Amino acid sequence: MACETKAADLFLEGEWFESFQCWITAGGDPTLQMLMPSVIWGVILVAFFVVGSSPLIPVVLSIILAGVIFVAFPAGALQIVVMTMLTVLSVGGLVLTWRMGR
Repeated sequence: MACETKAADLFLEGEWFESFQCWITAGGDPTLQMLMPSVIWGVILVAFFVVGSSPLIPVVLSIILAGVIFVAFPAGALQIVVMTMLTVLSVGGLVLTWRMGR
């Protein structure tokens, strides 16, 4: 997705989702298009882990998302990259919360 118009103009036109997407990915940078949703997903998983005090809910949600990714995206390197990022975020958040709790 390339942002031809500014995020503020899209927001004023009522295209809120597109304006947020352009803002969070710095105008459609491909690296940020993959990184920022993964970071947001990682924060959500860590929040579920902290609230639930168990890695069960984040692991189940990651498995469900992995199934959706395998079905929605064509086979290739993108799946491997996204799955690796999800795994690293999940494990990193888990290790971080365990270390901070000790």
